[in-house]
Amino acid sequence: MSEQATAAVGTDAAKTGHVKLSWREKICYGFGDFGNGFMFDLGQAYLTKYWIDVCTIPAGAVAGIFAFTKIFDAFMDPIAGSAIDSRKNIGPRGKFRPVMMISSIILAILTVITFTMPEISTAGKILFAYGAYMAWGLVYSFTNIPYASLASVMTRDVEERSQMATTRQAGSIGAQLITGIAFVPIVLLFDQPHHGFFVASIVMAVVGVLGFAICYFNCHEHVPVKRNTAKEQKAKFSDYIKIVFTNKPLLCIILMTLFTISAMNTNN
Repeated sequence: MSEQATAAVGTDAAKTGHVKLSWREKICYGFGDFGNGFMFDLGQAYLTKYWIDVCTIPAGAVAGIFAFTKIFDAFMDPIAGSAIDSRKNIGPRGKFRPVMMISSIILAILTVITFTMPEISTAGKILFAYGAYMAWGLVYSFTNIPYASLASVMTRDVEERSQMATTRQAGSIGAQLITGIAFVPIVLLFDQPHHGFFVASIVMAVVGVLGFAICYFNCHEHVPVKRNTAKEQKAKFSDYIKIVFTNKPLLCIILMTLFTISAMNTNN
């Protein structure tokens, strides 16, 4: 096939969205969730122990922090999604990748901050924990949503997307395994638990950013993003509600996700 014919095929694939990705690109996409897990899993698995055992915050107060911030996150996700979707000045790096990468760096900093506690009163510690974890949750939305959306502009091919979902799941499981094995030994290297948790969170946050960097530099937005026009009619909230309750497979996925995440948070 000539170079002109190859270029034409590539252009047609981009227009239709059925882009065939290399395994390198699909594996590098999975590194995004690998990096994500190094920061998300820490808060889910170790933050409760840090606040209660090391910072001496009452267990009931810690439960309140997690309960309130999860409700807060539920409102922040659609706000973050709407803000990212309304971006107009889209550069050569694409619509989602720059937001994902910049937010992941800020998320890494906030991950370390959540494992940091100043020597103040108990009430002050509770307020600090609320503020730090709410800020973490907000930035997490601006990191995870563009990462998840990135797959939709890499290809629309169903088979390719299923393989990307596999590499993403592998990245998530890999992060859970490594953080579960490595975090506590790093903490125990130090006589002071405060120092141990602080250093361990830095190590995990750095690895997390590196995971997102691998995804950022090796994945590309092949499918052109359709620009919103003033003539297009925006969907109402009632339209989304109608779709959810009339599309049974979608409703099942939503319920499965809701119960799974709720069970995980309740267990933690």
